[in-house]
Amino acid sequence: MELFPEFPCSGFRHAAFSSNPAIFISNFPKNVRKDAVTSTLPGGFIKGKAILLSLFWAAAASLQAQQTGSRDATMTGIPGVVASGAKWTKIWQQGGNSADGIVAAKDGSVLVAQEDYDAVLKIDENGKTSVFVANAKGVGSLSMDRQGRLYGVHRTERPGSTKPDRTSIVNAITVLAPERKVVTDKWENRTPLDVRPNDLAADSYGGAYFTSGFVYYASPKGTVSIVAENIRTNWIVFKP
Repeated sequence: MELFPEFPCSGFRHAAFSSNPAIFISNFPKNVRKDAVTSTLPGGFIKGKAILLSLFWAAAASLQAQQTGSRDATMTGIPGVVASGAKWTKIWQQGGNSADGIVAAKDGSVLVAQEDYDAVLKIDENGKTSVFVANAKGVGSLSMDRQGRLYGVHRTERPGSTKPDRTSIVNAITVLAPERKVVTDKWENRTPLDVRPNDLAADSYGGAYFTSGFVYYASPKGTVSIVAENIRTNWIVFKP
């Protein structure tokens, strides 16, 4: 199944677990499934047929421990997914917590959340950058639904933050484009959301699932509910 038939034949991959996030690019066959190589998959699948997947912190910690430096790797070919011997090339790198929740755009570029800079950055295949969404306070991860709406999670500042407006930044799920609006920043009992959202997957019904140790659902009705408890979740994506 081709999930992004309109996209150019290039894929992006997030270099996770690094204090200097980077974007890598490689060329793939025309029938590539972009969901196999992108770190954030736009939502938009039918709820009744969707399976929520999450990565676990324990596995992430193990992977981080193994990735102590750069190393050579040989790409094994997978028919219809990636060509044998494909090479990754680093096209962009910047210090700080500045490349999370990567979303592929229709023009072949990627969008990344820059929590440290309160912005969504657009990076093209040549590493050229531009600010796609400015003044997105505390934005930490992204997802795009089938309608092309860009969603983001917003996180309160950690202790030690030097942002002058840090006390005004709240935990929330928002739509960032094409129009900006708050989906929710409250629990079902209308109290302020007091967990820092991690990653999210928009569902194309106006809501989004997100992680923060548990799995939560941000309803288009303006509230957050718990979907699954104590599963140490990190990344989340829909599988058709």
